[in-house]
Amino acid sequence: MAVELGEFKEIADELVGDEFAALAKVLVMRTANAVTYGTAQTYVKETGTGVEGELNFSALNNQLVQVGDIEVITNASQWTTNPEGDNVDIIFDGVVHQIILVQKDADNAAYFIFAR
Repeated sequence: MAVELGEFKEIADELVGDEFAALAKVLVMRTANAVTYGTAQTYVKETGTGVEGELNFSALNNQLVQVGDIEVITNASQWTTNPEGDNVDIIFDGVVHQIILVQKDADNAAYFIFAR
């Protein structure tokens, strides 16, 4: 039985929201605003949830995986922020990470965010 594209988004929402809810941690995507000389950096923030995945050595398109690198899986429907955008980083479980790579499934239902 094949899953239609629209159905996969519902499945991803259910998995992250229900099945893996006990594993979910706070995920903040933040986009840096333009810098104004003499003032602190400001951000537009959006808060949701993500589940930490397991990195393997080929996870980062042949880049070396370093200590502290993480993979965060999150359902795309909870975000208006595009994690592939310029000046976007994440705060996962209270720690700031720079996004290295973002992968999506065929239905754009989930983001697989690799960060350092």
